[in-house]
Amino acid sequence: MRLACYVLIATAFVLLSACTTTPSVDSNLATNSLRNSVYDECGWAPDSSSLASLVPAISTGRDGFQRITKAICAAAKSAPAPTSPGDHVTVEVEGKSVRGRFLEPGEKLSQG
Repeated sequence: MRLACYVLIATAFVLLSACTTTPSVDSNLATNSLRNSVYDECGWAPDSSSLASLVPAISTGRDGFQRITKAICAAAKSAPAPTSPGDHVTVEVEGKSVRGRFLEPGEKLSQG
């Protein structure tokens, strides 16, 4: 259900982006939606700054948002384990580097 909400937010971003004069606000909304979607899907917390390059890809095709979410999760799950808990790893998704980590039990996803 949450994924559907994130897809709606991303769709709204795409539709509204042609009408706004501040694309950075829309980009931030899309980045945060994608970050939350990835976390909800697989528990991986990507760095927001590394997701910005994937914002154009989420608006490609009807399933862009879901496709990117699943691709990030698949890459994160197949990445080598970090050397110590809490360390970040970098994975590649559609030719872009995404940095993040799996959160520790009880740890909450920070905003931003």
